[in-house]
Amino acid sequence: MVCLSLVLSLAGCGAGARGDQTFTARNEDGEKMTCHQEYPTGSHIGRTVCRTDEQIAEERLKSREFVNRPPVKLPVRRESAPPTGP
Repeated sequence: MVCLSLVLSLAGCGAGARGDQTFTARNEDGEKMTCHQEYPTGSHIGRTVCRTDEQIAEERLKSREFVNRPPVKLPVRRESAPPTGP
């Protein structure tokens, strides 16, 4: 039990270690953009990504549509009968 609580308490130590900082900037057209660091899965090397409020809303909508879409029915593959006779 002590080991489990130690593991769980240490699991949160890395939270926010990457700096989870968000800042605003303006693009060439003067639009306000929200910027933050994104880290590809399995990487510790981040890159700064900036998006307008409209782009953020569009990505959020697409993500919701993707999650809520009906599942794709795949065809069932059946084993063929083994060959018979000589």
